[in-house]
Amino acid sequence: MELKKIGSFSFANCINLTIISIPDSVVLIEHHSFSNCTGLTYIAIPDSVTNVFPYTFSSCSALIYVIVGKGVYFISN
Repeated sequence: MELKKIGSFSFANCINLTIISIPDSVVLIEHHSFSNCTGLTYIAIPDSVTNVFPYTFSSCSALIYVIVGKGVYFISN
C-alpha cells in the first residue's frame, strides 16, 4: 500500500523532527500536518504533490529550506 496523503495534524507538535523528505506517492498534504514542528529546518515536496493545504507549516519557526516540486499548483497560507 502506498501513502497517498499526509493527513491533518499527522506530525503536529513533533518538536524533534528536523528534516522531511516526502515520498513520490504522496499527492496531498492536509492542513496542520506539520504545524508547531519547531525543530523542522528542511522539507522536500516532490513533483507528485498537487495541493498543500492551509497552515501545513504554521509555527515552524526554524524552517529555512523548502523545496517545492513542479506538480504543486495550490499552496494555501
